[in-house]
Amino acid sequence: MANPQKENGYVMISNHIFDALCKIRIKGQARQVLDYIIRKTYGYNKKEDRISLSQFTLGTGLNRSTVVRCLKYLQKMNLISSDKSVTRGGDKSVTSNPNKYKLNKDFDTWEPIEKVAGVVTFLPKGGDILAQKVVTKVSHTKDNIQKTITKDSVLPVSAKKQKEEKQEKNDRVFKIYAYFLEKTGKKFRLNDLRKKMVKKRISEGYTDDEFFKAIDNFVNDDWPGRKDCLDPLYIFGSQKGKPDFMEKWLNATKENKKPQRRKEKAKPDCDVCGGTGRVLHGEYKNAQCFCVT
Repeated sequence: MANPQKENGYVMISNHIFDALCKIRIKGQARQVLDYIIRKTYGYNKKEDRISLSQFTLGTGLNRSTVVRCLKYLQKMNLISSDKSVTRGGDKSVTSNPNKYKLNKDFDTWEPIEKVAGVVTFLPKGGDILAQKVVTKVSHTKDNIQKTITKDSVLPVSAKKQKEEKQEKNDRVFKIYAYFLEKTGKKFRLNDLRKKMVKKRISEGYTDDEFFKAIDNFVNDDWPGRKDCLDPLYIFGSQKGKPDFMEKWLNATKENKKPQRRKEKAKPDCDVCGGTGRVLHGEYKNAQCFCVT
């Protein structure tokens, strides 16, 4: 059990300074740093002392970045002052000694922090506002106790818009793919690859009606092997060296299909080709026979 005694050492500090410290609001970590400065100065009957960052971290248990931030905070409130260390040989990266720190005893010049309605305000002597910082902590009062703060309510406008656009695109993907499955009668799973294909087509500016038209033309294609070749790749995707599938099915009509080539027929009793349609002998061997109609 700890048993501190005055005989083991104590800090001599004016009651007026201690009373002033009791009345000013200082955040916890900054107060730790301030107390350590008081300990290293008044605790050794000194007005100021050179204190390194490693000493601060060892004495307070805070990391270096937190100590630096708290020192700036205390200087901004005019609670402490510091003298920068002298560089060695003009090299700014090498210092001979740590900075000197001391408590500003003139508490009339301290700049207190006033916290009102969730806003931290720096007030110098005279009451002029220097800066304001919004406090994120929400105090529960009678007026706002029933209000619910959601993730969407604190998002910036641009982030909300992006989230809405992303959700709208996903809804369109599911709608279009559901129509495709309904028309083809298949049960292809909507994996990441197929979802990416549809999203890419949406980004290219195709409307839902254009998707539906392309799907209808794809399904109603009179190619004999169409029923066995209904993969979404052949409508939403693309293959190198081939025409764009989406454009192909969007513009497909019965009128612009190529007419099937008429089968050639040769006379079965022809002496030149023997009914094969090709010359059997002579200079024009394998050429088309004149009897083919």
